[in-house]
Amino acid sequence: MAKTGIMVLAVSALFGIQVLYAMSAGTKGAQPRDRHDHVYFMKALDLSEEQAAKVKEIKDASKTEVDSHKKAIDEATLEIREEIKNENPDREKISRLTETISENQKKLMMLRNEHMFLIKETLTNEQFDKMMDIMEKHGERRGKFDGKRKDRKF
Repeated sequence: MAKTGIMVLAVSALFGIQVLYAMSAGTKGAQPRDRHDHVYFMKALDLSEEQAAKVKEIKDASKTEVDSHKKAIDEATLEIREEIKNENPDREKISRLTETISENQKKLMMLRNEHMFLIKETLTNEQFDKMMDIMEKHGERRGKFDGKRKDRKF
């Protein structure tokens, strides 16, 4: 039961970060992307310029670290798949790669949780509640966190 609660919090934190990344990312010259558009979230949450800047600062502060963990997870996953294809897969190597994935997932989740705390401190209670509502609705439309990620190679 406790693991389920932790997973729900973790998934919520993940989507909170993604929602706020979308809010602070801008469109980079592209056409607005409806509910994922920076302007949409600025308006939806009624963020002040100071709040929007703080959210962007939170995102930018760890982008390199987040990307590094994601890359390590992806590379280890691909290595495991390749190793399993071998006639005699090296179980120790697969075990080490699995530990690498686990360690990076843990660090990534801890980082995401810390981001959620920082974002919660930045937003008003009403803004935070609204953000959580948006995240929940987004998750429901996607099949309740179906796990499909376009940024992954497998």
